[in-house]
Amino acid sequence: MLSLLLTIFYMQFALKHDGVTKADREDKLVARVVFGVLAFLPYCRFIHQEYRQFRESCSLKEHFSTLWNFNDVVWMILCPLVILGSMPNETVIPIQALTILAALATFSLMVKAMDWMRLFTKTSFYIMLIGSTIRDIFAFLILIIMSLLMFGVPLTMLNMYRSDGNAVIESNFSFWLPNLLLNQYQLALGEFNMDAFSEGPQKNLCWLLFIFATFFSFVSMLNMLIAIMGDTFER
Repeated sequence: MLSLLLTIFYMQFALKHDGVTKADREDKLVARVVFGVLAFLPYCRFIHQEYRQFRESCSLKEHFSTLWNFNDVVWMILCPLVILGSMPNETVIPIQALTILAALATFSLMVKAMDWMRLFTKTSFYIMLIGSTIRDIFAFLILIIMSLLMFGVPLTMLNMYRSDGNAVIESNFSFWLPNLLLNQYQLALGEFNMDAFSEGPQKNLCWLLFIFATFFSFVSMLNMLIAIMGDTFER
């Protein structure tokens, strides 16, 4: 856990870019190297332990039969790569790319922290419960995605000839499919953007679809999802 915190603090220190000039990075070179070496050293031990665990496995398939082991490979590759790559004044990997790798690495590290929680009696039950819940709701998630498409696709059709000022679905991405999924996902969580519903053509149909979507996605589907989770907990 200490190595996890050390890695996160190092990445925050070494990858800070806004307002940092080339001279600032040169002045902090020694601090980055010392801090980076301290953050890097634990990974030598982690990699050695993972290698021993891999050798004790009967096969590659057996070793990666759990997502925990797959995640171990991810953070043991990304974390040293970001640490070593961010030490020089002129990074070999562009700093913007390093920040993306750091985001993925820290996400993987936090998943590893969840894995460590399986070692303790008071938290291991809840980690097991999370896994059981995900397995139980997987089939229902397909129905939820279908419900989002059921109302999102018609709204996308009605949105075609509307300007950006009165669009019923905001254009956050360059492709329409993620736009409608994000719009319906926010609607299912109670985030209603109704400013443009009363403007432009087909306003009555837009309101009708909105009302049905809130009842079906926000009220019915989410409550069914909660009921499935409650059933998993009872079992």
